[in-house]
Amino acid sequence: MKKLVLSTLALLLAVSLFVSCGNKKPVISAKNVDKSKLEKDITVKVGETFSIELSSNASTGYKWELASKIKPSVVELVGSEYSVPDNDSDVIIVGQGGIEKWSFKAVEKGEVYLYFTYLRGEDLGKETYYKIKVE
Repeated sequence: MKKLVLSTLALLLAVSLFVSCGNKKPVISAKNVDKSKLEKDITVKVGETFSIELSSNASTGYKWELASKIKPSVVELVGSEYSVPDNDSDVIIVGQGGIEKWSFKAVEKGEVYLYFTYLRGEDLGKETYYKIKVE
């Protein structure tokens, strides 16, 4: 009985360590940015809100994820939303693509890289970086 309890505890510990390690987001700096995937440099002033719009198609199962830690002293995430463009009719078109809009607020002077991944489960579709400079 004691072996069963110890084995169960060991298994639970191993699973919890595995899950917690998978949820850690990297801090992105200039030295670990894939320059070929750097989409854009954005410069904003302290207090301004800015948005990043990414083409998306929720019907495929893919969605954008902010895959890096944010420096909360420089920018903070306000929110994100998915929308489809208006069409001339009231009919929703199956498979129609849309836009994921990610909104941020510039908090303090500094620089941060935002790293987005386009995922469906574990399947990586695309990845992109944005360099944000707050003046």
